[in-house]
Amino acid sequence: MTISHALALLAGVLAAIGMHNQGDGGWWAPGLFAAGLLLYAVRPLRPLASCCAGFLWAWWPMQQYDQSRLGVDFDERALVVAKIEGLPLRRGDEVLFTALLQPDRPVRLPVPPWRAQLRWPAAPAVNAGERWQLLVALRAPPDAINPGSAAFALQPLRLRIHGAGHVLSSALNRRLAPAPSSLTGLRERIARAIAARVAERDAAALIIALAIGDTQRVSVEQWRVFNATGITHLVAISGLHVTLFCLLVAWSGGHLWRYCPWLQRRSARHSFAALAGLIASCGYALLAGWSVPTQRTLLMLASWHGLRIAARPRTASRTLAFGLIGVLLLDPLAPLAAGFWLSFLAVGALLLQGAITPAPLPAWRALLHTQAQVAAALLPVSVAVFASISLAGLAVNLVAIPLFSLLLVPLILAAVVALGVWPALGGLLLKGAVLVISYFWPLLHAVAASPAALLQTSAPRWWYLLAAPAVAVALLPWRPWMRGTAALALLPLAIPAATEPASGRFAATVFDLGRGQAVLLRTAHHALLFDDGETWESAGTASAAHLVAALRYYRIRHLDVLMLPHLDADHGAGVAAIASAVPVSTLRVGAMRNVPPEFVPCRNGERWRWDGVDFELLDGSACALRISAGRNALLLPGAAAARAQILQLASHLPPTAVVLIPGQGRAAARQMELIEAAAPRLAILGADARAARSASVAASVAAWRAAGAGIHITGVDGALELQFRPDGPIGLLRWCKP
Repeated sequence: MTISHALALLAGVLAAIGMHNQGDGGWWAPGLFAAGLLLYAVRPLRPLASCCAGFLWAWWPMQQYDQSRLGVDFDERALVVAKIEGLPLRRGDEVLFTALLQPDRPVRLPVPPWRAQLRWPAAPAVNAGERWQLLVALRAPPDAINPGSAAFALQPLRLRIHGAGHVLSSALNRRLAPAPSSLTGLRERIARAIAARVAERDAAALIIALAIGDTQRVSVEQWRVFNATGITHLVAISGLHVTLFCLLVAWSGGHLWRYCPWLQRRSARHSFAALAGLIASCGYALLAGWSVPTQRTLLMLASWHGLRIAARPRTASRTLAFGLIGVLLLDPLAPLAAGFWLSFLAVGALLLQGAITPAPLPAWRALLHTQAQVAAALLPVSVAVFASISLAGLAVNLVAIPLFSLLLVPLILAAVVALGVWPALGGLLLKGAVLVISYFWPLLHAVAASPAALLQTSAPRWWYLLAAPAVAVALLPWRPWMRGTAALALLPLAIPAATEPASGRFAATVFDLGRGQAVLLRTAHHALLFDDGETWESAGTASAAHLVAALRYYRIRHLDVLMLPHLDADHGAGVAAIASAVPVSTLRVGAMRNVPPEFVPCRNGERWRWDGVDFELLDGSACALRISAGRNALLLPGAAAARAQILQLASHLPPTAVVLIPGQGRAAARQMELIEAAAPRLAILGADARAARSASVAASVAAWRAAGAGIHITGVDGALELQFRPDGPIGLLRWCKP
């Protein structure tokens, strides 16, 4: 087993994922299998056989997933038997959970069983492992494609989520069987015990994440601080925590062996200590949710100890290869998780440093050198996944890693053990953990608040071809000035994006957010976000998952205006998520009874001009906004959906090239006056594919098309970016669905 075989296996897996995203079929699979067998017979070509094996190993589960995934046009109610998987999350009176569904009676569904993400409004107590009979409304899993968050559409494939939906209120909903004893049930009980004893919500969320690897409760603000300070890898159970736990148990096992003659007669000291450490680490990894970093660490520890017991050479490359092959065999789709790349690149940088460092360094220099090596190795992945670089991460990690790994995590694990045998002591230890967090958190927050803590950036695809050799130069043991040249690869990230509109032009990005709507407007030096895409019970998730990523993609470090046609608790949560990512100068809202003091109401007829582009509010109550660059204009009707609002809007509307269809396309009869007044060349419907096929929406789309407008639907085409100029055609870029 060599590193070349491991990398070839990974290359095959990545090729299969890439071909799947392109929609290619699998008619070539038998031929590829035969080719792999022939290549394996020739020793020098065995890495190519590993590549073929990796391709087929990843292709098979993707084919199985495609057969069970609900189609985009699926929209049915079904009575199902649901087994609760994972840890349910209660948010107010609603419960969010993943369940394995089996139909209670024959329905028009793909091959069962299916795994679905469900929400249950006004839900009773729901526990992991329980079996329920539920009446559910099912649809396809979300597959939104937006700038900066295109990988979001791959997460259902990564988690094998075949559908999404919600539980309907019905007398048919009932618990069929209680939860059996299981590791997931133990994790749930630990989380509840911690939440019951720690009153401060954010502290409880962090302690639960460090205890069992469940990060569902961690707030958007906490993630912002962790990302800005570069310690996201410490929040969940990382490979470092598993390694330290293994060393601690192995050290304890070695001392136990020394004082136990019975063990001395049956096993060598190192063998017993290593086995004890590995067994304990396996239990810890399972308790932590069996994430990719914990799998990688456990496999590499097993390889290292196994080679030592077998008296075989323990090279760094062989240990890394064993971990990589093991993770891919356990889950060939693991590369779709960011933790896969962060974990393997970090440990690869550490192993490379250990192999090439000519002589031991002083402790402080070794720690600083290690942090710099890991930061350099992870920089391209940080740009690709988080669209940012933590400039404060190097300094913060020098303090955070020892604090988390040597103090906070051991304290929390001791509290978890004590809760089962001596609850009073467990509660006392949890208070100690809360005290540590209370002292450390204000410092983290202060660092994260600094404008210099985080560099938000995005990179074109060609940049990663430059970054790969730059990282290699930074890691190799060359002279300092030669390694310093790797920093030149950062220059393209500091150059302002070339996509910014010129003076007199503007760009509009219409996001693909399902039932929600949001449009980002950019001029040469200003940016306005129109609506935040939130819908009923979305609680800020659309903004956090898509809009914040888009702002980073476009390198927008400041929003001049965030305009909400409608304000409620969900939109407010979206505003909080956006404001935590970038400063917002002005918050505007449509007419409502009690306008919060932070917001400025939209007013009829208000006009302003940015960089040669004109903005006009046509209807203050709905925040209907018209943006024009010469003869080309865009209309965003906002919350205008009622008959009177449409008539008011149409009466003051000059011809407009592009219109966002109001009311998500419903009630076509109300829109005829608007269609006639605007006479658009292009109409955009912000709705998912399922809603677009309803009778009322189809009638509306037909009316706009009959007026000569081209139609684009975000749920079908993905997000749309339009480039407006005073004269000439309007440029159109689509983030196409896979």
